[in-house]
Amino acid sequence: MKNFSRLVLFLLIVFDPSASHATSVSQQSVEGTVTGAIMVADNRDLGFIEAVTGARSPAMMPVRRVIVAVTAIPVVTGSGLTYINPTFFAVTDDNGNFTSPWEDQTRNTVPTRLRVTVLWQSSDEAGGGTTPPATLFRIARVGVGVDISPQTVFRANVSTTGATDLGVLTAPANDETAAYLTTREFFNRVVNNSRILRNRMPGLVVKTRVPSFDFRFGVTPFPREAYVSEGAPVTSPLTLAHELGHAVTWAALDLNSAPINPAIDYSHPLGSPLQWARDSREFSKAAFLEGLADVWALEWAFGSNVSAVIPRGSLTFRYEAARVIRVNGTVALDCRTIVNAHEFPFCHTTAVRDLLDNNGTDGVDLTQADIVNTLNRFRNCLTNGCRDELGLDALNHHDFLCNATPASRRTAILGVWSGNGINGGPGSFCGQ
Repeated sequence: MKNFSRLVLFLLIVFDPSASHATSVSQQSVEGTVTGAIMVADNRDLGFIEAVTGARSPAMMPVRRVIVAVTAIPVVTGSGLTYINPTFFAVTDDNGNFTSPWEDQTRNTVPTRLRVTVLWQSSDEAGGGTTPPATLFRIARVGVGVDISPQTVFRANVSTTGATDLGVLTAPANDETAAYLTTREFFNRVVNNSRILRNRMPGLVVKTRVPSFDFRFGVTPFPREAYVSEGAPVTSPLTLAHELGHAVTWAALDLNSAPINPAIDYSHPLGSPLQWARDSREFSKAAFLEGLADVWALEWAFGSNVSAVIPRGSLTFRYEAARVIRVNGTVALDCRTIVNAHEFPFCHTTAVRDLLDNNGTDGVDLTQADIVNTLNRFRNCLTNGCRDELGLDALNHHDFLCNATPASRRTAILGVWSGNGINGGPGSFCGQ
């Protein structure tokens, strides 16, 4: 009986159909490498930048540091069994170029077909393997009940097991591609200039096409989550850059959520309509934090040393002059002469840009990292000048000044505040 059992076991192993099938599949495999370049039409309205710098943006932009997934499309056998080939993840370089291996385990010869998918997620890792690289940020389209991760899919025939160049793969332009371009540039021009931000900003999600938002509207409730209305990334990229500016500020302060209460912080005087604009009157907290978000947006658009000008409707905002000019040439707002300039977001933007630029005679030329480091010094407490201070005038410009070091820098900042008219307002713990 024992010998009979051994014979049966031997026959089952030899003639097991699943074992024979697995062996035949493992023997079928073909592989190679594929290269290409991901490009997209730049559909963003960047005319406000071109009007100042005189430099026109290219019509086509390389999609930099985007994650690309490459998978061989398996053979359909008709047996009812589904085979899944491995997916390899590449990351484009600064010119949009990528290189990826591929493997088809359902064929033993070419030709084969590849699926190349742009994931609209960014990474600073190298890629090239079957493990997805760490995501720096990703774009998500708001859906019903769940956010949608946008993808752009290309398919290509491969006729060699060597290297195949797919050439330029052009993605259709839309809100999500525009949001990706702006966010990637923002990381390059702002986030990468601060060690603190490089540590705290990865994992950012930019959510597009948010319903019930007004045109050119956005909100950033958390350090790594920004929302913008439909069309805003295309028609008003500065809106997205402003929201990313909030994200940077919340991250620099090491906050878990936005410190602004929209139910009261944008109503000055209390009881007035809840709204804000660059030239609207606000309490000093909202004025400073909205002005600071615009500082980061202008760093994305112009850098520190360009005389930034932003037209909006019938007004033109001239940051170097600290003035808002009407279409007829008259002055609507002059930060250096108006009473309570510290209550206007625009005046805070002009002042902080004065800290960053190397123009003029104020003798102050801070770096972006200096601004971030000062925000990072806000203590985790509830008293005056602390990160978690409550009230309409918490986290204001004087709190920023008092958290700056050394003392000579505080003196220099106060000089810049005075030169831009924002030296007034509720004081902080250092007497300013």
